Amino acid sequence: MACLFTNFSFTNSHGTFQLAVLILIHVFTSLASPPNIIFILADDLGWDDVSFHGAEFPTPNIDRLALDGVILNNYYVQPMCTPTRGAILTGKYPIHTGLQHYVIAGSQPYGLPLTEITLAQHLQTLGYVTRAIGKIIIILSCLNVDFYYLLFKKIISSSYRGTKNTLWQGGVRGVGFVHSPLLKKKSYVNNNLMHAVDWMPTLLGLAKGDLTKLDNIDGFDQWETISENAESERKEVLLNIDPIMQHESLIIAQYKIIFGNISDGKNDGWYPPSGTNILSANSSNSSLNYEKNNESNIKFISSLNIQDMTQTEVKNLIDILDFINKRLRNNLTMNDVLIDLLPTINEMMNAPQIFFSSVHNKEEMATKKKAEVNSLDLVVNCGIRPTNASTNCQPLKAPCLFDIENDPCEYNNIADHLPVIVEVLTQRLRMYESTMIPPANKPIDPKGDPSLHGGVWGPWLLISDSVRREHFL
Repeated sequence: MACLFTNFSFTNSHGTFQLAVLILIHVFTSLASPPNIIFILADDLGWDDVSFHGAEFPTPNIDRLALDGVILNNYYVQPMCTPTRGAILTGKYPIHTGLQHYVIAGSQPYGLPLTEITLAQHLQTLGYVTRAIGKIIIILSCLNVDFYYLLFKKIISSSYRGTKNTLWQGGVRGVGFVHSPLLKKKSYVNNNLMHAVDWMPTLLGLAKGDLTKLDNIDGFDQWETISENAESERKEVLLNIDPIMQHESLIIAQYKIIFGNISDGKNDGWYPPSGTNILSANSSNSSLNYEKNNESNIKFISSLNIQDMTQTEVKNLIDILDFINKRLRNNLTMNDVLIDLLPTINEMMNAPQIFFSSVHNKEEMATKKKAEVNSLDLVVNCGIRPTNASTNCQPLKAPCLFDIENDPCEYNNIADHLPVIVEVLTQRLRMYESTMIPPANKPIDPKGDPSLHGGVWGPWLLISDSVRREHFL
């Protein structure tokens, strides 16, 4: 058995995303044997950098693997490489490993806590041979030209809002797919919510590992969700809480809250690839007039009083939001969703019924057929950009709320329309904050200067033999 992790850094990226490609290969005589695993991580590969998302250049090999497998269309990562890698290796959000702030520089004496058991270490206990290979850009030159500008120009070009190291969709929406003969359903787009922390339990479960032994992880085993398009257990994603930068963001169902110092105001805009036709209109004439198009939804949610809710009722509300989001994703109208939702709401919260035109019982709701994915329409459609898109959200002053299902490019801040949703998401952020450990960042150690080690970047700290035996052998 082998588990091969490959890591490539690309210099022609359009965003800050990380491409997660999982390839499972069965080479055993027994179907009960665990599969070989190839996990390809492409750092700084943007949403628009694969042609199945509409890239200006072809990526035929990636496309073939993706289209013959399962495309993860609602997959999220951290806004930078170090936190994402830590999340993949541990199955934990960076706030639980101390990696929530920035990246680890070459001479900073800290890293993933040695108390953490990584995915590779778990696989080794199951008999896997694990290897990591890759390419890291370490070119330092003095050519009297700022070559990095061209790289950065590519990194910030994306249909989504924001760039690398921001919590906007342009910094956290990832590209991912799974290719394997083990998939029960193939060649489809999976819209279930997924985060990088889910790889740990998903891969370990495939390897026949005991998931009950995983200690306080944040990830979910998503294999049935990926392989069979089964409903995911994941209803929310914590994008990050950074107490140093003082920003935070969370997604529940279709709603995303974001506030704080996102990028010092430097990278909060839109930087579409060259040739992109941006539609704009006065905000009053915007095609996405949220208040008008979602009147029933707003009226229902606004009728709830979250201050009087118990924690169980708040959780039920999150389940309801998740239900609405999944029904809308299956091409149902809001009226259809509200009709089908009535029995569920009555059981959970005794919600008012005056906004529904008719009543469908549970049997009718359960037998309503889901719309199948008829085409791979994966190109981002931002719609018309209101003239106030860059000013209606000021996250340093107040939380912003976006309906990223209907407004994927974060044009319309709807916090004033849905204060109850803002409060629900804020409460969840406070819950996560209560479990957070401090960032582990430490100052750069001058002893790590390559000039002290023959001009070579390399290890410069000694650890005891006992620590080495316990954590590295």
